[in-house]
Amino acid sequence: MLGVEVVIFFVLILGFLVSTLSVVAGIGGGAFYTPVLHFIVGLEVTNALAVASSGILTSSLIASIIYLRRRIAELKIAIPILIGQMLSSSISTYLTTIVPKTVIYVVLAFILIFNSTRILFGNRNVESRPSRKYSYVEFLLLGLFVGFIAPLAGIGGGVIIVPSLISIYGVDSKVASATSLVVIASSYSLVTTLHIYLGNMLVEYAIPLITGIIFGSLLGTKLHISSKPVHIRFIVGVIALIFGLYTVYKLIQYIV
Repeated sequence: MLGVEVVIFFVLILGFLVSTLSVVAGIGGGAFYTPVLHFIVGLEVTNALAVASSGILTSSLIASIIYLRRRIAELKIAIPILIGQMLSSSISTYLTTIVPKTVIYVVLAFILIFNSTRILFGNRNVESRPSRKYSYVEFLLLGLFVGFIAPLAGIGGGVIIVPSLISIYGVDSKVASATSLVVIASSYSLVTTLHIYLGNMLVEYAIPLITGIIFGSLLGTKLHISSKPVHIRFIVGVIALIFGLYTVYKLIQYIV
């Protein structure tokens, strides 16, 4: 059995590595934190989710503050997405036992694979900023979709938000990933507070995770700022494709 010091060091390294990649790609990282904390570290699912939420909040908050100060993130995009996400996520909670998993997996897999192929194999030389003005309603609709589908599928919203902003709305990849983290930071402030209130948070694991995440987030923001948009597009596209294929695997596994 691993010693306490080894486990703490492992959790710290986990936070550093995942947060570095997550901040660059504009995702929360919960899909990486939670399984590792549950299956490898051995935490109960509720505790793993709680500790992961503290890490997601930390990395997204640090990154979003830096991106907002540098005017990379767009509040006019983040706010309607967040409003829509908050509205629909409360509804989807009540539908977890009603909506068939097959429907959720099919929709999610299609969105992720469709967006990833457009990002990876589309024309990368074309300027990715919007060619027309998009209304708040369109971003509100994206938030409604993310808030509805993400809780049912058990994933974070960033892996849907960023590829959609790039592929469908034509938002610059740097702006998309930075804006996504503003949304995640806002939504996870409530999630983390709720976990603390319910007594699910394990401070002895949260502290080393957050420590690693602080350094990883600072490194990730530097990489994000210095990276070319095409590199961020590639990272986002690959992550979306991996999640899409994993969703197909989950669909096949669920049917069989």
